[in-house]
Amino acid sequence: CRSTLTARAASGLRSDIRWAITGTPVQNRLDDLFGLIRFLKLDPWQEYAYWNRRIVAPFEKSRAAMGCSVLKCVSEVLQPLLLRRTKQSRDWSGNAIVELPEKIVEVVKVEMSREECEVYDALYSKSR
Repeated sequence: CRSTLTARAASGLRSDIRWAITGTPVQNRLDDLFGLIRFLKLDPWQEYAYWNRRIVAPFEKSRAAMGCSVLKCVSEVLQPLLLRRTKQSRDWSGNAIVELPEKIVEVVKVEMSREECEVYDALYSKSR
């Protein structure tokens, strides 16, 4: 994300106030967050060398040993910046901020041919 033309163009915009809105700030890797950090101009985190040294490298080096402390650090950096809303979130008077219809789950059973079953079974076995 840090090297795409779009990310560089967005980061280069001049403004006094910046907002970033996303439902998924981290999709696959912790490093996904860097594009937002850079766009928001959060010093010293917007410098990739600093971000990589303090966040990405320790997390990648040992997720079990240092992962929690790195995630705590990221959380502390982001907490004053984030506004999180869920389906259960309420407004100041206690009303739900969003009303969604009930989820409908429909299970559709299909008959597969012998060849389809063989392919399915092979893929299923490889995924275990």
